[in-house]
Amino acid sequence: MAKGLAIELKVEGLEKFERRLKSTTLQRRQGVRRVVAGTAMGIQSDAKEDAPVDTGILASSIMAVPYNEGLSAEVFVNAEYGRDVEEGTGPHFPPIEALEQWGKRKGLDLGAVYAIARHIAKSGTKAQPYFGPAVEKWARGYSIRVKAALQSGE
Repeated sequence: MAKGLAIELKVEGLEKFERRLKSTTLQRRQGVRRVVAGTAMGIQSDAKEDAPVDTGILASSIMAVPYNEGLSAEVFVNAEYGRDVEEGTGPHFPPIEALEQWGKRKGLDLGAVYAIARHIAKSGTKAQPYFGPAVEKWARGYSIRVKAALQSGE
């Protein structure tokens, strides 16, 4: 599904968890669904907020999709260049047409655009993390929140 970056929210020991969940109350299952959905939406929201903005395509490509009756979710970046922005790149010659369009949006002349292209060809691009920090933030306490939902049903 995802072309670039993705995180899947699951519960360790899913088969055992599903057996336990089937024997638990509807209220508890709904509580777990809320934890999964809230965590997925939190990752999506924070990643969109922290994504670098040029055209807005990168941020708008960040999606959260529930599955397994809402007991799991995947959050992913659908823009092909999402991983390159997150992690940076090694030296490469960028697609010149895309770089020229970027330069126009930034008000740069062609000389500056070609100088940037040469720099990227020599040094690559630096990382601009936006997805990883969101995952790290929302992963903290995830299993505790799931266990609390199972215990309290809230």
